[in-house]
Amino acid sequence: MTVPPQAALDMFELGWFGQGTAFWRWVETPEAEPYGRAVAAMRAPPVAGELVGEPLAGEDLLDPDALDELAERIEREFGGPDPA
Repeated sequence: MTVPPQAALDMFELGWFGQGTAFWRWVETPEAEPYGRAVAAMRAPPVAGELVGEPLAGEDLLDPDALDELAERIEREFGGPDPA
């Protein structure tokens, strides 16, 4: 399974994972899947009866400090010239 296209676009537009070529390479890896699920859950409309402020599934994945480190690692590992 890969990150669904809308979740990938949301992840890109948020900028938390970087916004370069490296992001598009990384988002196709299995490592990106839990982040895609967390962002999709965050962007989903509220469910009837859901309490405001309930923690989101995968909320710890979206910790700003951890995301900064992840974005740097994505650029290091998946950046560089386009192989095409």
